Amino acid sequence: MQTANTFVGWGCYAAWTISEGLDYPRLRWENVPGEVLTTPSFPSLQGSGTEDDPYLIYTAEQLGEIGLFPCEWDKHFKLMADIDLSGYAWTTSNTIGRYVRYPSQGIRPFAGVFDGNGKTIRNFGQTSAPGGGYAGIFADVEGAEIKDLGLIDPNVSFNVGGARVGSLAGWLHNSTITNCYVEGGSVSGGGTVGGLIGENYDSTVDGCHVRCSLSGGGRVGGLVGWNRGAVRGCQMSGQVSATGGQVGGLAGDNSGTISKSTSSASVSGAKRVGGLVGTQRGGRIIDCYATGSVLGTDEVGGLVGGNNGTIANCYTTADVSGVTYVGGFAGQNGLNLVDVAWHGYIYDCYATGSVVGQMWVAGLVGYNDSSGTICNSYSTGTVSGVTHIGGLVGQNRKGEVISSFWDIETNGQTSSAGGTDKTTAEMKTPTTFLDARWDFVGESENGTENIWTICEGVDYPHLAWEFVIGDFDGDADTDFADFCIFAARWLGNDSGFWCGGGGADLTNDGRVDLNDLREFAEHWLGRPAQ
Repeated sequence: MQTANTFVGWGCYAAWTISEGLDYPRLRWENVPGEVLTTPSFPSLQGSGTEDDPYLIYTAEQLGEIGLFPCEWDKHFKLMADIDLSGYAWTTSNTIGRYVRYPSQGIRPFAGVFDGNGKTIRNFGQTSAPGGGYAGIFADVEGAEIKDLGLIDPNVSFNVGGARVGSLAGWLHNSTITNCYVEGGSVSGGGTVGGLIGENYDSTVDGCHVRCSLSGGGRVGGLVGWNRGAVRGCQMSGQVSATGGQVGGLAGDNSGTISKSTSSASVSGAKRVGGLVGTQRGGRIIDCYATGSVLGTDEVGGLVGGNNGTIANCYTTADVSGVTYVGGFAGQNGLNLVDVAWHGYIYDCYATGSVVGQMWVAGLVGYNDSSGTICNSYSTGTVSGVTHIGGLVGQNRKGEVISSFWDIETNGQTSSAGGTDKTTAEMKTPTTFLDARWDFVGESENGTENIWTICEGVDYPHLAWEFVIGDFDGDADTDFADFCIFAARWLGNDSGFWCGGGGADLTNDGRVDLNDLREFAEHWLGRPAQ
């Protein structure tokens, strides 16, 4: 009782002081002039917490100490070794960034910088959260940065309604998380559950991945339960399941932006279940794809269950099974209610997985509402159902379906509420799509964005971002090895790069020349969009 570190976590040290070993804590205004006083401090962490001299963390005990010092949560920290928490009793007091109420200072989140330094934290476990709130190593994160950190085999289970549950962070606000990942373990909660983050609000999550199993009541996503910020270049693989709705391989609910991200997961839930996103409300999904399988009852789709936002340049190969509003790409697109009209836009997208349902079932979109638009998209997977079945669209309630197609030979359906049927041969012919004003690589009449590419007679159209431009040796990057191949074919007549035949003609004009060199240079050291 007469030792400073007995009282760590008491306010910001400003309210209390202690004469070490001689007296109990006293309020600072009681101090006697000239008395030697001690304030609580990290007993074992090296560093001063500045950007140039961060606190250094080597052990589980040192990591646990951070949660005991709320007034240090705006400082810089650096992980110096891999840490195993399996033998450490992590409690709510160790949680970093949480609701800590002071008479004059309100709520204190983690607002500093945590540099994982490429190290890992293994066997983090949590079954309760401070004040019944947010669960994760960092419960409440605002105005912070967390980077280069790996979590191995976390086990988080917090089934309290209204909570935000993630293995790394429960609540993320006005912050960034970069190059962090989860490998193995499990995360579960009552609602708003993510493998990495419970809820992302006005923050950026970049270059992260999750490989684990997720479960919850509703609003469950493999990476983030509820995304209201930006997610870019992230991946998820594993299992995601929920007893309720809004369940997705990457995000359960999206009203922000998700770009260049992927999911390869087994996803199951009730309503609004999708391979990448369960439900989208005013958000954007760009340059993404989903594989795996999707199982649900109502509004079930290979990429998104219910779409009331914008989706562009995306595809899915996921197999989909549901009851009503079931689509290879989206179960429902656009939502027109009495008091609100959500607009759903699907541009330049495709789906190839099989689709099974009962009512409002189709290869691309099960139900397209009056505020739904589908443009320059196609489907090829088999479709089976009972009523309101379509090759491309199951039912179109005065929505728009523009320049879109389905393969009548592979699909199994001879009619659709929208779109045009084509044979397999026609679906592998460029003129089918060029005549419909699709923007392809190597042509400029339909646009210059180079959205699509096709290997004539061999395959269906693919999105150009699926290819790493200049990757002639097939190792998923563009480097000196590719430059050697390019140089060897310089000024030669060569096959096109876009057909996957190893050609170096990036501009599809039949010759390798300066035009191709410009393209190659522009994508130097490029890697997959995902």
